[in-house]
Amino acid sequence: MTELSAKRINRIPYILLIALILISLQYSPWFQPFGYDREIYRYAGMLIKKGYVPYVDFFDHKPPGIYFISAIAHFFRPWGFWLVSNALTFVTSIVIFRFVRRHFTTFSFVLIIPLIFIFLSRYEPLYQGGALTREFTQTFAALIIFYRPQKQWLRFFIIGLLYALIFFTQQNEILAITVIGAYFILWDAEQKRFKKIGELFIHGLIFGAGAILISAVICGYLYFNGAFDLFIEQAFKFNTDFYAGTSYYDEFSDTWLSYYYMFPNFTLFAILYLLFARKNKNLIEYSVFFAAMFVQLCASSMGHHFGHYYLSFIPYFCYTSFFALTHFEEKLDIQYRHFLAYAIFFLFILPMPILLRVQALAEKQFWPYYSQRGECYDMVKDVKGKDGQLFVFRNPAYLALNTDLNCASESELLYFHFYSEPEFDKDNKMFYEMIATLKKNKCKYIIDFSGYKPIEREELQNHWNGFINSDYHVIHENIGNYRVLQIN
Repeated sequence: MTELSAKRINRIPYILLIALILISLQYSPWFQPFGYDREIYRYAGMLIKKGYVPYVDFFDHKPPGIYFISAIAHFFRPWGFWLVSNALTFVTSIVIFRFVRRHFTTFSFVLIIPLIFIFLSRYEPLYQGGALTREFTQTFAALIIFYRPQKQWLRFFIIGLLYALIFFTQQNEILAITVIGAYFILWDAEQKRFKKIGELFIHGLIFGAGAILISAVICGYLYFNGAFDLFIEQAFKFNTDFYAGTSYYDEFSDTWLSYYYMFPNFTLFAILYLLFARKNKNLIEYSVFFAAMFVQLCASSMGHHFGHYYLSFIPYFCYTSFFALTHFEEKLDIQYRHFLAYAIFFLFILPMPILLRVQALAEKQFWPYYSQRGECYDMVKDVKGKDGQLFVFRNPAYLALNTDLNCASESELLYFHFYSEPEFDKDNKMFYEMIATLKKNKCKYIIDFSGYKPIEREELQNHWNGFINSDYHVIHENIGNYRVLQIN
C-alpha cells in the first residue's frame, strides 16, 4: 500500500461518521413522530431509571436488554436513543473498517463494506424509525463477526458477552449467530482445520464465561427484585401462548417479494456468491455463513412480519459482500474495482426512498402527529415529574408524553391490544387493578383513545366508560383520535 493510499484510507472513519450523522438526522428528535414499540421501550427505560422493576411494575413480552439500553439512553432524555444507537453503529462500522482494511488495498473496497453497513442500518423500510430490539442485536452480531483482536481469549470472551446480550434483547436472534459462534469456536480458519481438543476447550470455556457473566448480572437483578419468575412468564410463556403470528405464507410472501426490494437482490447475490465459493479454498466459511443467513431468514419470518425483523440480515450480508470483493480484488483489474464497488453500493442502497424522505423533511411533512403532540403536551405539562398523574389509554405511542414529562402512569399493562384476547387476563384482574390505581392516585389527566378505538371485549369498554363518565370531564377532543380528560 502506498503512502498516498494509506492516507486516503485513514480518512475513512471521518467519512463514515459524516455519512452516519447525515443519514441519521432524519430520525432525530427534531423530525421523529411517535413510534409504537419504541415508546414502550423509552417509557420502560424511564421507569427503570426511577427505580421501577420490569415485569413487576410493568408488563411486557420482551427480554430486559432493550429496557436497560433505554434506561441508559434516558440520561440524555429525548436524544438518548438517537445518541446511544448512533454511537453503537459508528463503533461497529469502525470495527468493520479495521477488519476489511487488513484484507484490501483498494480504497473503495475498504470503504464500501462499513458504508453499506451504515446505510442498510438506517434504511427506512428496515429501520422503521429505530430504537427497536433488532437494531441493537444486529450490531451485536456484526461485532461478533468482525471483531478480531489479536488476543484470542479476549475475542471469545467478548463473543460470549455479545451472545448473551443478543439473547436478553431478542431471543430468537441467537439462532443464526449460534451457527457463527460455533464455527469460530470449532474451526481454525487460518490453518483450515478443526481445533485441537485443548484449544477448543479453552475457547469454549472463555466464551461460556462471557455469556454466564452477562446472564448472571441480568438474572441476578431480576431475582433479587422478585421479577425472575414473572420474566419467564411474560418474556417466554406469554409469547408462546398469545403472541404467535398467523397467516405465515401470505405475510412472508408479501414481505419477501414486494415491499422489501432488497431480498430478491439478496437471492441473486447468494447465487453469485455460491458460484464464487466453488472457486475458493475456504468453502467451509462460505457454507457456514450461508447456513447462518438461511437460519436468520427462518428466524425473521416466524410469526408476524415487519421490516425491522430483517435488520439482522445486515451483518451476514456485509460479510458475504466482503467475501465477494475479496474474490474480485484477486481477479479484477484495478481500473474496474472502483466501478464495481460503487455499483454494489447503489444496487443495495436504493437512493430513491432516501431522496423522497429528505424531500418530505424539507417540506415539513415529516411529523403527521406533531400538532397533536404539541396540543397534548401543553395541556398536561403541569404534571411533569409527578408519577400517577397522566395515563394514556389504548395508544402506547402516546406514552411518549409520559416519558418526556418524566411521569410514570403506574399502570402495569402497556400493550393495550392484549385486552382483546379472551384468554388473557381471564378474570379481568389486571384491568380492574388499573382502574383502581387511577382512582387511588387521583390521576389528573387521561388521554383516552377508546372512544374511537374501543376494546373489542364490550364488558371491559362499558366498565371503562362508567369509570371515566363518573370521575372525569372532557377538556379537549381531537375528533377521530382522542379526548383529553381531567379529573372532576
